[in-house]
Amino acid sequence: MLVAGWFINILLRVKIGGQAYCPPQNFMKNEFSLKKLINNYYLITDNQPEASNIFVYLNKGQALVIDSGVSKKNLKQFISSKFKIKKIKITLTHVHFDHIGGLKYFKPSEVFLPKQIKNNLKNKKNWALEYITDKETQKLFKNLSLNSILYQNSEGNLKIFKIINALGHTNESVMFFDKQNKVLITGDSLYSGKPYCFFYNSSKTNFIKTLNKIKNLKFNYILPGHGKILNRKAALSTIDNWIKALKAKKL
Repeated sequence: MLVAGWFINILLRVKIGGQAYCPPQNFMKNEFSLKKLINNYYLITDNQPEASNIFVYLNKGQALVIDSGVSKKNLKQFISSKFKIKKIKITLTHVHFDHIGGLKYFKPSEVFLPKQIKNNLKNKKNWALEYITDKETQKLFKNLSLNSILYQNSEGNLKIFKIINALGHTNESVMFFDKQNKVLITGDSLYSGKPYCFFYNSSKTNFIKTLNKIKNLKFNYILPGHGKILNRKAALSTIDNWIKALKAKKL
């Protein structure tokens, strides 16, 4: 590690054509990283500022992807190469920019969107673009169009998952519950940290209802939109803290 650090420091001091050489962002880190979780679940970390967690569930040679991060690089290509599969479906927990960036790499027939998510995705007002702080990410979303997906995406069910309305963070948010494996994918309806409930279509009342709904589900693990995986004990503690914060309006 010392040798690597020394080498990078030397590169940073090299001058090319009178200009200091700065290596590209992906010189020192990959665009995506992959981690095996429980059973057939995997976490893809999108190593970009403000990006969400991306989860992959493998089942009989097929992959279901939940959320898609910012994804400056080709998310579908990364998944195909890592898992050596061609059959991929993708869906979303809600339509904020940090969850939808990778949709553009998928065919409409590979995209499944619950009705309320499809409807809200049509209006960029719902993407929360005003909260982007990274300039490169701002450029990425400025001219992004998802029209082909919005008007051609596939319908149907996700078989193993029960789709649960999770209003509060936004008015289209959903969660995906795998009853068999006792796994709940929550998006931004629960994660380590504090609840975000200040968007124009947020609702504290509905958020509290969603949190109580989560408490009553028989899950062992929460796969959240951001941060670390939560076991049941940690999740219930976080829920109690969030409900207190929402009631006290300390957000």
